[in-house]
Amino acid sequence: AIRARRGVLLAAGGFEHNDEMRTRYGVPGDSRDTMGPWGNRGLAHLAGIAAGADTDLMDQAWWSPGLTHPDGTSAFALWFTGGIFVDDNGRRFVNESAAYDRLGRAVLAAMDEDKVTLP
Repeated sequence: AIRARRGVLLAAGGFEHNDEMRTRYGVPGDSRDTMGPWGNRGLAHLAGIAAGADTDLMDQAWWSPGLTHPDGTSAFALWFTGGIFVDDNGRRFVNESAAYDRLGRAVLAAMDEDKVTLP
């Protein structure tokens, strides 16, 4: 048994490769588009929930921009020297030098506003 006065933090990776959990917790995108480790399927989360654990911030993530290569593989892209992000109208919508999580959130916000179309 685990006893805690204030709570237990389960540090177990993510669930970016579990589309059912992504849908349940409102995480945008599809597991095929993530660059996270293949083992991040939320099994530890599900075990904790089954044991009665509460959850919070399940819609949050380490939003990082990336590039998809022509062969379908992806790579993290934490800087864009000489490049800019533009929306569907060709307008720049984010400071590319911002911290990667802020840049990722800006891309998600633009997607929510139907300003950006991802390949």
